[in-house]
Amino acid sequence: STSNYSAIDYSGLTLYKLLPPAAVLSVSTESLTGLNYTVGNGPSAAQSFVVSGENLTGDVTVLTDGVKFEISENETSGYTDEITLTAYDGTDKTIWVRSQADQSIGTKNEIVLISGGGATSDKEVALSGVVNAPPVSITSPSCGSVLNYRNAPISCNAVSVEGHTVQYRFRIVREGDGFAPAPIIRNVPNFTLLQAS
Repeated sequence: STSNYSAIDYSGLTLYKLLPPAAVLSVSTESLTGLNYTVGNGPSAAQSFVVSGENLTGDVTVLTDGVKFEISENETSGYTDEITLTAYDGTDKTIWVRSQADQSIGTKNEIVLISGGGATSDKEVALSGVVNAPPVSITSPSCGSVLNYRNAPISCNAVSVEGHTVQYRFRIVREGDGFAPAPIIRNVPNFTLLQAS
């Protein structure tokens, strides 16, 4: 018999399932610039960013295309195109980045992608650098072979370098003999461009 029990109606109750907090990845910066070097003298000096996170589960992967830049957990060695942070718990992790050696002259851009650990969104760090042309030094012809005005002593020095045109400034120093006291500008065709050592 149920005469000794009172009935309770639970039809108005809503049951909720407690979900775990969301897994989140973070990076200390969204870009690294100035990963530069002069052609033939790579790789570039290394720069770094920090990966961290909350409520992560499993491995986190740090990945580049591996064409222009490389990454490492150590500033001076161990560079590669992919790093796996095994069972990563979100503790701050420094990742080092540098431009790869033996690249051609020009601007380089690439992305580091950070993903995994159960995070619902990935993180990216944009990378940029420049492989510069080498500096140029100039070997000039002697002043006497370029300008000789009535055997006047002259002096000369380079004043500009624009592409493949080198301009020299000449001055006749025997002003007392009526020679032109002002600088005389001439473009010199027979010059040599040398890579600086």
